[in-house]
Amino acid sequence: MDGKKALAYSRMRYSDPLGDFGREQRQRQLLQTIVNKNGAVSSIMNQGFINSLSKTTQTDLTFGDLTKIVAKYHDARSEIQETYLKNQTGREINYQEMEVTPRSELQAATNKIRESLDLPYKETGSIAIH
Repeated sequence: MDGKKALAYSRMRYSDPLGDFGREQRQRQLLQTIVNKNGAVSSIMNQGFINSLSKTTQTDLTFGDLTKIVAKYHDARSEIQETYLKNQTGREINYQEMEVTPRSELQAATNKIRESLDLPYKETGSIAIH
């Protein structure tokens, strides 16, 4: 599929029985396909891409941490493990419905990611709600 169709595929959620979770699965699938096709995550992991993510994503990973992920990703592609955040509850924040994850679950995800990247323990950062 071309870029326009891929974008529509990755954004569709209302006719998906899994809703947002189905959309997230398709987005992961699309990114994985792009990386596998191009042979290198560096083809999408650049400063412009990081800047665009930073407008809609919050993380306590530094740019150095992200660079380490990129460096290790190529060799680890055949060993990818997936997980997801559990125990989320729906909540209205600033007139929008959002899934809110308990801090303990966020810490568990932080631990798993940092351990798999050989990064030292770090407490999960605060999540700002604007």
